[in-house]
Amino acid sequence: MTFIEGLAIVFWPMTSVVAIFLVWLWRRMWRVRPNLFVFIAVFTSIFLTVLLFKVIGHESAAGVLDLGVFDVLLGAFFLVPLFFARRRLRGAKGIAAGSIALVFGLLFFGNGSRNLIGDFVLSRQYVVGTVEKIYENSGRSGRYYHVYINGQHHPTTANVFAQLRRGDRIRAEIGTGSGTIYSAKPL
Repeated sequence: MTFIEGLAIVFWPMTSVVAIFLVWLWRRMWRVRPNLFVFIAVFTSIFLTVLLFKVIGHESAAGVLDLGVFDVLLGAFFLVPLFFARRRLRGAKGIAAGSIALVFGLLFFGNGSRNLIGDFVLSRQYVVGTVEKIYENSGRSGRYYHVYINGQHHPTTANVFAQLRRGDRIRAEIGTGSGTIYSAKPL
């Protein structure tokens, strides 16, 4: 197991500890120094998001699982306040804000649920073929690894990407939800 795989495994427990610390800090600091608390909370949220996308990303199956959980939580972040504030969303601005939050919430929640259930609950698909094209795409949102097998595009993890070469004949195990290759065996 690599360091990044271990980091992907402990990401959500680490995030929970940070959240508990922020609640404790909020109770102690809110009346005395609210601006400092807001700064610490925003900085911590940005740091954890950058850690998830830039460092963990698509390096392993645990990283893809973390990204799916993040999507579901982000969708819930948009949807849950709508449930509690539905009576206050009146007028044109309230309806517009509620509609936007509903759309984003359903998109993130639906995408994360589809990827989590399809990749980690349902049985995986298998594709047999030749690797035609293989490339890495790096950007501000992290690294992504791509493979073309028999003309079909599939995202993959860094672990699988490192094993593949153009022209290899393989049997790939693909998640049903996201279409990500999680393992590839040579034929």
